[in-house]
Amino acid sequence: MNAKVRSLFDVNPRPDAASPERGESGTKALWQFVKESADAWDRTMTPVFDAWLKSPSVVVPAGRVLSAAARVRSVQQRSMGALWRGLGLPTRSGQERTLAEIHRLESRIAEHEITVEELRDQLRRFTDSHASIRSPQEGH
Repeated sequence: MNAKVRSLFDVNPRPDAASPERGESGTKALWQFVKESADAWDRTMTPVFDAWLKSPSVVVPAGRVLSAAARVRSVQQRSMGALWRGLGLPTRSGQERTLAEIHRLESRIAEHEITVEELRDQLRRFTDSHASIRSPQEGH
């Protein structure tokens, strides 16, 4: 085990205190080691992955797998839709249409509630402003 790795496993009774051998806390040394390891991995593997992802021997089979997975998902969704319809239950698209219609109706109700409130306010203002005028029947 090299000195750098060995120093990471040294027991430090106070992790926040600086270690005289390392010149920094054990946590900072561990973080630095992890960061350097990740950076080394990145520097080493980036060209390898770039080459793989540009290679037709990787891209073509990956594309075929993705296409096959999309077809399987499509068949699964159609099968589940048929099952739900067969049981007399709404499908996902049916539920989405129903929810969209409910939302539209709720919006219209809210608009009408606002209109009713405005009409009530207008009626109140009208009756308040014309309170002194009484109908002939009220006068007798």
